[in-house]
Amino acid sequence: FDYDELRGAQAQRPIKAALTDQEILGLVFAIEKRSKPWSNVIKFLAHYGLREWEINHLQVQRNPRGQLQLRCLQGKTYTVKGHKRKNPPRWLLPIPLQGADWDLVSGFTELLMPVGIDGSRMEITGAAVGKMLRRLPEWKELVARKERQAEWLKPYAFRDSYSVRATALGLHDNVISPAMGHSPEVH
Repeated sequence: FDYDELRGAQAQRPIKAALTDQEILGLVFAIEKRSKPWSNVIKFLAHYGLREWEINHLQVQRNPRGQLQLRCLQGKTYTVKGHKRKNPPRWLLPIPLQGADWDLVSGFTELLMPVGIDGSRMEITGAAVGKMLRRLPEWKELVARKERQAEWLKPYAFRDSYSVRATALGLHDNVISPAMGHSPEVH
């Protein structure tokens, strides 16, 4: 009975920050000067609204209309009433940034991706992306700017920004949510 009183009021959750197209392009440009493979990772996160780890499960396939399209072969695992479930593979929907002309499909197999110490392709995780970003002065500057606006900037903001761009384009939740790998209710 005393728990709530002793704990006190819960802190208000900060507002999640979304990045503008220009902020993302600025980051990509800054990263590209240092590491082309890591800039490709950020391009995928921003262009397709991916969770960081999903980059490890991408493949170019022919969609039902016969066109080459990027597909995420691994769905997110979640639990409902104690039972684990997994989202099915999904076709990705690009939401291009203003001023970007990235072709991430036709040259997919040639795109450089980060490599580990042993020289093999690195497993991309949220922690790895966060570590890379936190080293960048440009990222630190964006974090500080968003804090001054009472917003919380984290690497997941590339996915959130994708959702904001899709909504601004007038795409319905029934289109955006399957492309992002979740239900309209979650969206």
